[in-house]
Amino acid sequence: MELIPESDDTVLSLIHELAPANPCLSRHPVLLTLDKGTDTLPWEACYSYKQQSITRIPSLHFALSVLAIRSLPVRVDQSDTFYILNPTNNLPATQSLFEPWLSQQCWKGVAAKPPTVTEYETALTSDVFLFLGHGSGKEFLKGRSIQDFDSKAVALLMGCNSGRIKHSPLGGMGVPFEYLLSGCPAVLGYLWNITDRDCDRFTKRLLELWVSKGEEVSLLSLMNISREACKLKHLVGAAPIHYGLPNIFSSDTSS
Repeated sequence: MELIPESDDTVLSLIHELAPANPCLSRHPVLLTLDKGTDTLPWEACYSYKQQSITRIPSLHFALSVLAIRSLPVRVDQSDTFYILNPTNNLPATQSLFEPWLSQQCWKGVAAKPPTVTEYETALTSDVFLFLGHGSGKEFLKGRSIQDFDSKAVALLMGCNSGRIKHSPLGGMGVPFEYLLSGCPAVLGYLWNITDRDCDRFTKRLLELWVSKGEEVSLLSLMNISREACKLKHLVGAAPIHYGLPNIFSSDTSS
């Protein structure tokens, strides 16, 4: 009797055979606490995790401290969204794609110009902060720290390296941690440099799904679906990651 499959294809075929036998199998989101040797890897894009919601946290102590002051699920008002679109005015394709759509949502924001510090503070104190530009936008605070503000926004930072953590002998630090420490319940960013067109495809799919289904489905659970919109699925599609609390839903503002 052969106990060891001959190839990976055999293993996959066995997995697909067994999967329908457990149609009701569901798992809670996975919280990853990674060290400097593993936090640059796109664990969320692994084949085994395609149907799994994964978020990253700085530490278990951080998660417990946040849960002590917040209850799950977190519900945010999507109508209270502030966006910063193409602040350096050199992403014309991104602006032409998103500006009409953002206007249809009646969201507030600035486009094709750098935000003032006051406008950036408005973004951080809104329910949702959407940044569509290069990097994370931190440079527009003009020397001030994100932690200077009492933030509450779910931050969607759709720029290169916006989710990257840098390490020193004192530990890891980066923009995602700064947002979390300032009070943001969740941060979405990119692990590395990405192409603007594929980034736009991912962002558009994610926003459209969340606007239409956000009351029923968490933002985190929509990320894997949105990765499929990218042409470079293993390069750009693997780059988006989520930090913070996993259960972010939109609230019902129609009542």
